[in-house]
Amino acid sequence: SSGINAEYGVKSGDMIENDILAFYKEISKERVLVLVNTTVDALCAWKILQALLHIDNVQYTLIPVDGRAHLENAFRTHSDQNTTVVLIDCGGNFDVSELLEPLPDSQIYVLDSHLPFNLDNLYDGEVVKVVISEAHDLEVPRYEDVYDEDSEEEGEPGRKRRREEEDEEEDSLLPRKERWKRKREELLYSYYEFAGYGVSVSHMMYELAWKLSRDNLQFLWWAVVGVTDQLMCARISRDQYVSTFASLQQHVQRLNGAGAGDVSVNEMKI
Repeated sequence: SSGINAEYGVKSGDMIENDILAFYKEISKERVLVLVNTTVDALCAWKILQALLHIDNVQYTLIPVDGRAHLENAFRTHSDQNTTVVLIDCGGNFDVSELLEPLPDSQIYVLDSHLPFNLDNLYDGEVVKVVISEAHDLEVPRYEDVYDEDSEEEGEPGRKRRREEEDEEEDSLLPRKERWKRKREELLYSYYEFAGYGVSVSHMMYELAWKLSRDNLQFLWWAVVGVTDQLMCARISRDQYVSTFASLQQHVQRLNGAGAGDVSVNEMKI
């Protein structure tokens, strides 16, 4: 077993997929600790999630965090009363287990726009689960190429033979373990070389509300504000913004045709 949790989508050698409904199903079972970054996008995402939790009468503890030190302190202060934890717009690009040292029975769900995602988080599957939107377009190194030194003997014989022929002259003098280590270093360097931002977390939370058939114009407005904040803060390119906004525009037309759902005044406050 590779330690990959298929339900949360990290499948060896494949693109990452995820059912965001599974995430919500799990966090709505008991009281949840929510640690939210102070970005506008994170706050908009939280307002959508908060409204959904209210509908299902899920109790929560909300702590805004700004930076890793603040995140670590907040987690250590409150995690003893909450085994289920949600990180909004934080935790994706560093090893959560290493920083927070959660107990084995903890469940930490990470929703983050920061890229690239830390591979230890992606391939944890036990305590840490990275929630991935359908809108993400991610390719990550295979588990076998990063964590499993014995993986080189596996795979399709034809592919293995072609690889050996291409590198025969250079690799024939290297032990198998050294070849694996060198390939691993190259993959990790390429994967972590550039930092950036991906799908807005407020967009992800709107996607969740839509899949739950609970979306409305207020939720959609929060998603638009979150995505627009990404653009105004130069976290995403205009092309990324246009692509995301085109998706949201379809919901605008649908909801304007169907009418907006009711949202209380308190839930509309950011």
